[in-house]
Amino acid sequence: MPRTTATGLILLLLMIMLSGCETLAQREKSKALTSTLKSYATTLRWSYLRRAYGFMRPEELRKTKIPPELENIKITGYEVMEKAAPAGEDSVIQVVRIDYVEQDRQQQKSLMDRQLWEFDKEAGRWYLISGIPEFSAAPRIRTSPLKK
Repeated sequence: MPRTTATGLILLLLMIMLSGCETLAQREKSKALTSTLKSYATTLRWSYLRRAYGFMRPEELRKTKIPPELENIKITGYEVMEKAAPAGEDSVIQVVRIDYVEQDRQQQKSLMDRQLWEFDKEAGRWYLISGIPEFSAAPRIRTSPLKK
């Protein structure tokens, strides 16, 4: 009987330790998400739009062309409208409103950005899957309708 009790106790302790490890892993993942979202928001608030592309997966970044007109954009506001909510085991969705100015025209604009973030277990970090929002600041060059 004592051997059965000892085995049961060992199994119970092992289960508690394993559940504690899972809780620790979840806590670390949550801390990484909070840090990533804060860092991304700061990057945009300071209008470091080219740096924002660094939050994308490297393989996606290689396929993405960074628009040259980003230099014309000044972020004036970044407000979380819907806090990060689970969208799967290793993904979350967050909705933010981004206010910005097209500097050459001094035109204020706003957009809603629905961000999809995914956790990469191997890299131990969160990546922006939905991509960087499109800011409409492309120079608008009018051509004469008389030219052919």
